[in-house]
Amino acid sequence: GGATRSALAPADGRVVVDGPAEAGTVSEAVVTATNTFDVADLEVVKTVEGAGAELWGAGPFEAQAVCTWDVDGETRTLALPADGRLALTADGGYRAAVRDLPVGAGCVVTETRTGGATATATSADGAVVVGGEEPAVVTLTNTFDVASLDVTKRVEGAADAPGAEGPFTVRLLCTREV
Repeated sequence: GGATRSALAPADGRVVVDGPAEAGTVSEAVVTATNTFDVADLEVVKTVEGAGAELWGAGPFEAQAVCTWDVDGETRTLALPADGRLALTADGGYRAAVRDLPVGAGCVVTETRTGGATATATSADGAVVVGGEEPAVVTLTNTFDVASLDVTKRVEGAADAPGAEGPFTVRLLCTREV
């Protein structure tokens, strides 16, 4: 059933069933099978880098986790809290976790909201297997590059035409997709 480990008592699973002590009674022999289902955690960590990280790298960020678990040769998709959506915010230290997953579950994490990053990278291609004392960790790294814009005013025609020497006003409107 997907147990992390199992044990029988008696260890070999063999018992002897004696005949009934009295007529009309039933003899009994007991084998106890104990299945242990250990759990482990998945942690998703957001990091930001690049010259624009401090200015533009506050988010919002969101990741999507999908975890599956092999149970007796059948792969099952696990139901996760919030359908596996993980908010990575300043309040949470840009970390989020999925707790108490069955040991051996495989999880794939993708970033669904990049906060407008120039580039993104995911450790281990976002795929990990949970297990052990420490959480399995997927790190999402977003790079925020910056650029500059130079505006040059060129006057053509007669240099002595009215207003040719300025002043000139330029209005810039810059947008960025987040």
